[in-house]
Amino acid sequence: MLDILSQKSIEKFPNEGEIDEFDLIALDTVSKQLWVNDNITGLENVLKSIWTGWNVNVGSFTYLGLLKNMKYQIEPLKMSEDNLKENLDCIFNNSDNFDPNKLAVQLQETGKDVKFNPNFFEDIKPRKSLLSRIISSFGGK
Repeated sequence: MLDILSQKSIEKFPNEGEIDEFDLIALDTVSKQLWVNDNITGLENVLKSIWTGWNVNVGSFTYLGLLKNMKYQIEPLKMSEDNLKENLDCIFNNSDNFDPNKLAVQLQETGKDVKFNPNFFEDIKPRKSLLSRIISSFGGK
């Protein structure tokens, strides 16, 4: 596996928010470090038995936290303050810019046979979280 991975080159790390932060695995072949963003019970022991001679790090890391632990410069990758505010606003106001009709057109333009669930185009907003409802009750957004 390391032979295959060593042939790949990373020209640039993605910026914060551009990747799925839940599925992270990182290898540092120089210092023999394996980083896995997961807290499955027993995973660390299993990985240590497979990756003998390596320092195995298992836990809940953020993308930038993992890169920082690996001694990478993370400042250029951080999400802008405006983008962060927009994302938080979207979470707390329970609003999103997802347009199922626009997605449907894009998928159909691929020329592939695309089928949609009958409920795909319904405009249903999920119920606000308990925290959001408490904040709203005190006059917050």
